[in-house]
Amino acid sequence: VPTGIDLVSAAAIPIAYLTAHRALFKVARTKPTDRVLVRGASGAVGLAAIHLARHFGSPERLIVGTASSEEGRAAVRQRGGTGTGHSEEEVKKVLESGGFDVILDLMANENLGSDLQLVAPAGRIAVIGSRPGASQPQVDARQVLVKEASVHGVFLWKQTEDDRREAYRDIFRAFSGGDKVAPSVRRFTFEEASAAHDIVALQAQGKGRTDGKVVLVPEANAEEQSPAGLQ
Repeated sequence: VPTGIDLVSAAAIPIAYLTAHRALFKVARTKPTDRVLVRGASGAVGLAAIHLARHFGSPERLIVGTASSEEGRAAVRQRGGTGTGHSEEEVKKVLESGGFDVILDLMANENLGSDLQLVAPAGRIAVIGSRPGASQPQVDARQVLVKEASVHGVFLWKQTEDDRREAYRDIFRAFSGGDKVAPSVRRFTFEEASAAHDIVALQAQGKGRTDGKVVLVPEANAEEQSPAGLQ
């Protein structure tokens, strides 16, 4: 467990951070100076990606995270990114010129078409999430052609043991480098497991709150969060 992170908050690290690490460094091959856009950044994976991109990037790197709420955008800023709304127009206001070298998309069923407008020449788009049954975006294949851009899927279960060890080394470095922003969690007692399951099911459908990883704990402190976490 990283120093300074309590056990309940640490329970929210593995899947979110391993997924973000794989997307950034194994799939998108992110370099320290690459400009990074995370679409759907207010959830656990998105915030982990902002954290890792900032820690392993150059000080001048542009990192943008989109969120629908001001609370979500504040969480992005807390981790060293620039928070903005989801739309292509809102993202372009932050981007002075050019495009993003790397785009991580947790809402590809809505965004893939505009990702191709926002990506830089030779840029990489990593699809982390796409809701099943949702309407699919219009994709201009010519943008892939003329920009020589690439679109990749991210599937954590393809991770090898060596990949996992390397990822955990980097994750511990990120938390030991002065970045003490603990993952945001929502605590539920074992007796509230049914309600917690309902919340996770709603999140999978793109409904309800996305902030805070749902964690079951034995003690009765359901909505308490780590002091270092986001309220």
